[in-house]
Amino acid sequence: MTTDIHAHIVPEAFINALAAEVPAAHPTVESRDDGWYFSYPGGRMTGPFPAGMFDVGARLADMDRDGIDVHALSAPPPQFQYRLEAAAAAVHARLYNDALVDIARMHPDRFVVLGTLPMQDVTAAVAEVERLVSMPEVVGLELATNVAGTNLGDDEFAELWAAIAAAGMAVVLHPSEVAGHDRMHDYYLHNFVGNPTDSTLAAGSLIFSGVL
Repeated sequence: MTTDIHAHIVPEAFINALAAEVPAAHPTVESRDDGWYFSYPGGRMTGPFPAGMFDVGARLADMDRDGIDVHALSAPPPQFQYRLEAAAAAVHARLYNDALVDIARMHPDRFVVLGTLPMQDVTAAVAEVERLVSMPEVVGLELATNVAGTNLGDDEFAELWAAIAAAGMAVVLHPSEVAGHDRMHDYYLHNFVGNPTDSTLAAGSLIFSGVL
């Protein structure tokens, strides 16, 4: 069986719910000649990407074409939303996780879920871990390699790491807001250099702080 654990999605049901409850994080979907794009409040634009980024039917067709049996669905970096106000962030994470769980329940042989957390509020993040652990569709978490510039080994996250360990959840770390990004606009350096650099910083922080 072939499983892809790097499978971002921003499903239509979540986008629609977000428009009503957390408009500050709500992307609009735009079609252009070279593919689909998300336009976020504040002017951020991401894309191009295939329709499967938001359309589950299109994703299933792409998976069948590519010989992928299972996707571990997760948030793309713009949807981490670690700079939202704390209460809005908790709502955002709940809506996102519930949307992914619904997809996995509709297609249990094709999807599992890597949940997201409102990392700017550790109490809310712990509560979301405790909520997710009862859902068999959720096989782990996806977190960014830093939280709005704060390293993951910082003492403020100690309670959260303990909760994640107690829940027995795997964690996938994904680069976001990488260190030095202001110097990496050209030549795709943001990905080529920024992503492995920030992943290394995250690993070093987790190791030397004693979290592991």
